[in-house]
Amino acid sequence: MKSTTDYQGDFQYENGILQFIAQPEGYIYKDATGYRYVYQYKDHLGNNRLSFMRNAGTVAIVKETNYYPFGLTQKGYNNLTTSLGSAGAKKYQYNGKELQDGFGLDWYDYGARFYDAALGRFHTQDAFAEKYANLSLYQYAANNPIRFIDVNGDSLSVTTSSGKYLFMLDDGKDGMTTMTAKAIYNQGTQWFESSADNYLPLIGTADGLGKFSDLKHFTWDEVAEFSEEDRWMISYRQGGSGDWKASKKGADGFFLVTVDGQPYWSDAVGQIPFAVDKVTDELEKGKSAAKAISNTMEVGRQYGEGKLIGGQRDNSNTYDNYFILRGAAWGAIKYRIGSNGKLIRNSYSPKVLGRSTPSLLNKKYGLR
Repeated sequence: MKSTTDYQGDFQYENGILQFIAQPEGYIYKDATGYRYVYQYKDHLGNNRLSFMRNAGTVAIVKETNYYPFGLTQKGYNNLTTSLGSAGAKKYQYNGKELQDGFGLDWYDYGARFYDAALGRFHTQDAFAEKYANLSLYQYAANNPIRFIDVNGDSLSVTTSSGKYLFMLDDGKDGMTTMTAKAIYNQGTQWFESSADNYLPLIGTADGLGKFSDLKHFTWDEVAEFSEEDRWMISYRQGGSGDWKASKKGADGFFLVTVDGQPYWSDAVGQIPFAVDKVTDELEKGKSAAKAISNTMEVGRQYGEGKLIGGQRDNSNTYDNYFILRGAAWGAIKYRIGSNGKLIRNSYSPKVLGRSTPSLLNKKYGLR
């Protein structure tokens, strides 16, 4: 039987069986025995799906929640809530928003507006309704809650230089704002790494963005294929054969690309090939996975500008270093050293390269 691996948010599924791959967040709970920590796992939309705690080597599930697409809780379907689970997990559920259940209703506080999961609509009009003439004034996530979220009800429209709509970011400001992709690139704005500086959440993309002729398009499998080619480290200098953002096989000079249909700055994705190659070199030298990642991060910071001479060390909290960490962490799991001292490649999916790194991993390697 062929083995299949799928990923969604903080979850990994092997042949349809749920396995955990990311360190969850959680909350502190106090009972008669003292303080305990309850872990919470989220899916790709930020929905709190599972709360559990560890006790003497065992795992006790204290709350499990499943949702319909627009956020209404599925009753009686794999749902479990203990008194412990109801203490904190109950409050932050759909999109990680706080449930306002004082009236026994599924209302959530999104900051700018209250959202009714039973109706799949906000209770008040969108402050930026003029930007969505084809949508209801009360709609949620452009009526596509499987793909998008509405962080708190506001936004920034990003276009090509000719004015063609590309995608929308939540800038947290009142009024309609439109900027070209080049302009937001020049100011360092990004939407794909929530822990890095200058982050604005992505709340919508143009239909068919992954096929626009204005951009170059890839899959994570194609990025991984480029990254797994063994090269000399000097190849990753600006303009070298390993410089993905300049390579004909890579972004080829496009500063904005899509990967699996989602937009990215090409210089972010371009950090991954270096990181994968460097971390596997470190593994072949006998370094542990943790040390291999650490050494890769160090070299990445030292030559962050891609210059062999005259470049400045990059200790910033911008997205470049986070993508080095993504590539290094993926490569350290994708490969291991066999008994013959050679690298062994496993089936770890490159799709996880499209996910933000867990916060505990960031902190371990010197990121925020």
